[in-house]
Amino acid sequence: MSEDSDDEWRDSEGAHSGANRTTSQQAGECADRPHTCSVCSKNFRIKSILTRHMKTHTGEKPYSCSVCGKSFIQRSYLQTHMNSHSGQRPYTCSFCGRGFTQVGNMNAHMRIHTGEKPHSCADCGKSFREKADLIKHTVIHTGEKPYGCSVCDMKFSAQSNLTRHMKTHSGERPYSCTACGKRFIRRSHLITHMKTHAGELVK
Repeated sequence: MSEDSDDEWRDSEGAHSGANRTTSQQAGECADRPHTCSVCSKNFRIKSILTRHMKTHTGEKPYSCSVCGKSFIQRSYLQTHMNSHSGQRPYTCSFCGRGFTQVGNMNAHMRIHTGEKPHSCADCGKSFREKADLIKHTVIHTGEKPYGCSVCDMKFSAQSNLTRHMKTHSGERPYSCTACGKRFIRRSHLITHMKTHAGELVK
């Protein structure tokens, strides 16, 4: 469960809603969300949500787990976390019966069954089941490369690309040809290589 819920706030500048909104639309939004964060200028409908949000800036997490010591911004987050220790899975998928400790995880799982992809890219329209996947995708458009190699300083747009790149430094080659034993960094390279044995395997 994300501690700073995306559904509770909206960027006061409306960056994700398009730059061409009218002044009256912006004024209406401010009226709908009258409580403004003094640090990042995000607007909120309810003052208590602003108060909770402010803790993301201060780092305050007053609710601590008595089992592992992990701390949370909100009591409800702690209560949900406690399910991970007790083994309780109070949220059940109506399609397959799988249980979850958090309602957010159950809802995300349900989309596998329904095919729902509610998170859409504003640039290309591609849709995703998870907001986290949308965020990873947006770097394609922004050109941002937040994942840096600690060995050679190369940067990558995705963690998976960095992980794959690191194998060039470590020498790890996890994909092995069953015909000749040659090893490869990438599975795609192994598949391409296997075609060189295609004639031999037919004989």
